[in-house]
Order: sequence, then structure tokens, then C-alpha cells
Amino acid sequence: MIIIIIVIIILILILIIILIIIPIILLIIILIILIILILLLIILIIIIIIIIIIIVIIIIIIIIIIIIIIIIIIIIIIIILILILIIILIIILIILIIIILIILIILILLIIIITIIIIIITIIITF
Repeated sequence: MIIIIIVIIILILILIIILIIIPIILLIIILIILIILILLLIILIIIIIIIIIIIVIIIIIIIIIIIIIIIIIIIIIIIILILILIIILIIILIILIIIILIILIILILLIIIITIIIIIITIIITF
């Protein structure tokens, strides 16, 4: 009878130990899983932040490049316009010089003709 009681007590003790240890082990496992999940979440958040920063930097670089290209195009257009203006001014100047030369030639011819006429008239009058 004593042996049966001892066995029952031992069984009860084993059962109590099992009932206490199993939940503790389960709790530890759940805690470890939770910690791993939290770490994974933190890593994911860091990766997402890094990706967002990289995307923002790329967008800023693209915007800067577009602005530089626009400025270069505007400068090229201004230079072309200035060159066209200079060419037009040179053409106008050449035309003006030609007109002035023609007027001068006509004037010189007129003076020559008038002097010839005056000389002829004076010769006729003297003789």
C-alpha cells in the first residue's frame, strides 16, 4: 500500500512538474518567436526607409539634371538668337554701305557731268 501511495505521489509530482514546465517552455518559445518577429519587422522598416531615401535621392538627381538640361537649352537658344541678330545687323550694315556707296557714285557722276557741262558751256561762251 505504501508503494502505491509513493507511486501516486511521484506521479502527481511528475504531473505538476510537467504542468509547470511545459507552459514555461511554451512561453519561452512564444517569446523567442515574438522577438524574432519584432527584429524582422525592424529590419523591414529599416530596409523600407533606405529604399524611400534612395528613391527620393534619385528623384532629386533627376529633377536637377532636367533643370540643368533646360538651362542649357535656354542658353543655346539665347546664343542662337544673338547670332541671328548679329547676322541680321551685319546684313543691314552691308546693305547700308552698298546704298551709301551707290549714292556716292551717283553724286560723283553728277558732279563730273555738271563740271563737264559747265566746261562745255564756258568753252561755247568764250568762243
